[in-house]
Amino acid sequence: MNSLLDTLWDLILIYSLKTATLLDTLLTPLHPLGPTAIIFLLAFSMVLLSSALRATYTTKRHQQLEKDFQYWYGIRQEASNHADQEKGKAMAKNIDQAKLNRAYYDYFFEGFLKTLITTWLPLLLMLAYVNNAYNPQALARLLGSETLFEVHTVKASAIFWYFVSALLSFIGIAIAKYLYKRKSHPGQ
Repeated sequence: MNSLLDTLWDLILIYSLKTATLLDTLLTPLHPLGPTAIIFLLAFSMVLLSSALRATYTTKRHQQLEKDFQYWYGIRQEASNHADQEKGKAMAKNIDQAKLNRAYYDYFFEGFLKTLITTWLPLLLMLAYVNNAYNPQALARLLGSETLFEVHTVKASAIFWYFVSALLSFIGIAIAKYLYKRKSHPGQ
């Protein structure tokens, strides 16, 4: 088992290094823009990728768990609306204990795993690349300073700028979606 895990970690390391080398090669023409613009573009591209993955990636299990949850939630609502309130509360409590809580837990956990894969994993992998490619020593070679930029007395590292860029990208995409929805569906 240990040799299998060692082999797996070796493969992960090899492919991570190859991917970093490929990114370095692809980003070479953008070097005149400077590290600040490149990091922003990387964060923006990861936010776009994660948005696209969230919109398109789903599993049959997640869809089935959503149907199960909606079914048991509907049953619970019907039980709650029973003419005899005490009997309705008791039936709703039994449904909660028997099926609804389990259906919700499974549905929630599957959604959580989907979010990890489609949103957090791409963002964190790119953060690892930015941390490696634009560490203080690399910035000192590129810019002559160990920080990306300085505003008053606050020195911004590449990691800080990546987080700010990702946050601005999420906000920008949310605003663009809202404006598109408002324009394409007026009156809603």
